[in-house]
Amino acid sequence: MTKVLQKVFQSTKALNRSDLSGAEIFVLASLLFFGSLMIVMTPLGAGYDEEQHFYRVWQMSNLKMVPEEQPWRQSKFPNIYIELSYRRQPLVGSVGFDYWEKYGNLKLYDWDYYYGSINPRSRYAPPLLLPQALALRYGIGRFDLPALPAYYLTRFAGLLSYLFLTWLAVRLIPFGKWLLAVLIVAPMAVYQASTISADTITNGIGFLFIAGTLRLAAQTNIKVKDAGWLLILFALLFIAKPNIYPLAVLPFLLIPPSRFFSKVMYSLLIFGAIILFGVEVVGWNRISPNPGLEASGNVNATEQVQYIISHPIAFAGVIFRDIFTLGPVYLTQWMGVYGYDYGSVPSLTYVFFVVTIVLALWRRDDPQPSRRTRVSLFLVFLLCYFFTLLSLYLTFTAVAETFVYGVQGRYFIPIMPLLLLSIHGLPFLSGFQPGKFAIGLFSLVAVLVYSGGLILTYHVDCGASYYKLGICYQPFYKNFSPLLRSSPPISSDLSLIQEFVPVCSGLTDVRIRVNDPGNDLQGALELTLVDVESGSTLIQTTVRSTELPVDNWYSIRFPPDWESQGRRFTLTIKGTSPKGAGPLLAYSVRPEYPFGTLFENGMPLEDDVIFQYGCLVGLEKAWQTILNKTE
Repeated sequence: MTKVLQKVFQSTKALNRSDLSGAEIFVLASLLFFGSLMIVMTPLGAGYDEEQHFYRVWQMSNLKMVPEEQPWRQSKFPNIYIELSYRRQPLVGSVGFDYWEKYGNLKLYDWDYYYGSINPRSRYAPPLLLPQALALRYGIGRFDLPALPAYYLTRFAGLLSYLFLTWLAVRLIPFGKWLLAVLIVAPMAVYQASTISADTITNGIGFLFIAGTLRLAAQTNIKVKDAGWLLILFALLFIAKPNIYPLAVLPFLLIPPSRFFSKVMYSLLIFGAIILFGVEVVGWNRISPNPGLEASGNVNATEQVQYIISHPIAFAGVIFRDIFTLGPVYLTQWMGVYGYDYGSVPSLTYVFFVVTIVLALWRRDDPQPSRRTRVSLFLVFLLCYFFTLLSLYLTFTAVAETFVYGVQGRYFIPIMPLLLLSIHGLPFLSGFQPGKFAIGLFSLVAVLVYSGGLILTYHVDCGASYYKLGICYQPFYKNFSPLLRSSPPISSDLSLIQEFVPVCSGLTDVRIRVNDPGNDLQGALELTLVDVESGSTLIQTTVRSTELPVDNWYSIRFPPDWESQGRRFTLTIKGTSPKGAGPLLAYSVRPEYPFGTLFENGMPLEDDVIFQYGCLVGLEKAWQTILNKTE
């Protein structure tokens, strides 16, 4: 592949150099180190839609490229990947550092096949997951790897694919090498590259397409070989996820027809791009259409288009409202979150990353882009942003809805270079020349802090409490919809007892989720928390129904119990209201909490009260200790 690209790029001499620039070395070393670290430390299935993408990889490793080509029961999917999937666990918690010791030697079918149903929602073009599929097929078929090593090898194949595409992008781009380099190793970008996802290669293609186009746009004359390179870029672009398709406009904005060898070649380039789009995009969608994920029963792309046409001002309001209300959320998600927003990223990650971007924008040692280049980059960024929102508004959002459903900041990873390169080295940024060492250092610190938070989040109970203030509340519910099910009214003839076992010391808070405080203004709840092992009562209190919230938590605080970890406690809830008039508490819709039982009038239930206990851990414990000493 590299030799082919070298021949195509002989006119630019970009790939013929044997030396590596500092930015290239930075990208290669950073991705190998931090990517490998995240591959090992991120639990199976913890990445966005990783379980679905891995199932698709499994199908492709069996040489089944179309999702419907092989019924799921015939694929003999190993049950171990279902049982160990982080997404499948009833509660979000830590997996511990003994994960490898417990499961590392398990073979693929030690836990049998999976006999349940899997909906293969990962339906992108096969090349997006082909390196991972080949790695899985080779690792299992040639080396008979155990389940975990085979999974990590699959992740590593994706990382190497991203590394190759992005290294090539940094090598080719004519300006802003360090800016592009730090965007490539942004915490979220590395996380996506380290998990099994269609974003891995999509992001790499996006970076490469932008860089390759800018390289060709810097040339005076576009020759036949250059047009061939553009067609290769188009071929790569159209196998990627749809949100970066608008990048296809960039070459035609950057390069005027007069710079092509002939008008015929320019026309053939346009025709070739259209043919590639028809074959790769339209053709694949005919083979394997994607029905989309419906946010409600009123999702219909045709009716949504009709609504947009008939209400253009209202639709424009939806787009602008989305930008101004959710823009900061998208920005945070673009910089770094953990899969499904589980856990909390250390705030210093964002501080160091923002400083990195500012320093990289300020650096002016590269040839600066022309005004045409800046304007073109900015316009294509707006087009990509709009297209991302529009595509999700059509396929994921109910007709005439006032917001766009399903947008996530990670979708903007491959298009953010457009915006930032358009303002790179502007005159108002002159007067200060940051060094390469400073840019690289701040970037590395950002991803290092992010990686540290990832390790604490996934492997240490209450791990986030070691880098942020606040009480650690457990259990953390994965699918939190408390209003879906309520308890019977808590009255004088009904009592509840919820058992639980804290995973942390310093137990100081217990809270219950109240759906409705009831209609008895004179009623009350009696709450008693008991340490079962010692028989001691930590707190006993009565709260009037009028003091209870609606669809919110009610907490009871008490002095910390520093020996609470691993001990069994019971929370007893009794009411004083007449039958049918007491408060309604939230019940789980399925068995959620595995470490204790809910008793209703002494009878054990399968489900649980939606509750949480809170502990003083980490920074909050240290802070409270300091406050107590100063009083």
